[in-house]
Amino acid sequence: MAAIQYSILAIGIEGFSEGSQDTQAALRRQLRDVLTPAVHGVRLRWEDILADDRDDGILMLIPPSVPLARLTGAFAVATDLALADMARQSSASEPLRLRIALHRDAESPDEESPSAGASRMADTLADAQPLRDTLAAAPRARLALIVSDAVYRAVTGRDHREIDPAAFLPVA
Repeated sequence: MAAIQYSILAIGIEGFSEGSQDTQAALRRQLRDVLTPAVHGVRLRWEDILADDRDDGILMLIPPSVPLARLTGAFAVATDLALADMARQSSASEPLRLRIALHRDAESPDEESPSAGASRMADTLADAQPLRDTLAAAPRARLALIVSDAVYRAVTGRDHREIDPAAFLPVA
């Protein structure tokens, strides 16, 4: 299959590995419940996304027709709002909190799994210690977003109404 310039979202659940198998299964269901309105909120359908469930989250390959600004802006906001709604409706003592990484690069997914070369960059970003530390240091935050340098240069560092470049810090 020829390489396609996908936007790649790697989403990890904070504290996932600390839970029992039942807790982990519930967290995975909650993740899908949160992402569904976020996906629809940016005018996408799950059928348009190549998704691969991971141990502590999900990897999503978004079609190149979806602007990066929509993912760094509207998708992140819609996900945050869905997390807030879930927290209000939940009796759980620890609300679902997410680490979200966005990267864009050429990817050649196979039929079994969208996980290949460029996806590793998004996975690495989602697992980056600075992102984990940022989320842990902000107990009222529902998510922390990190973008690759390519995404920052293409979108985040430019003048987009929904995106405040000052909200992003460099990560080495």
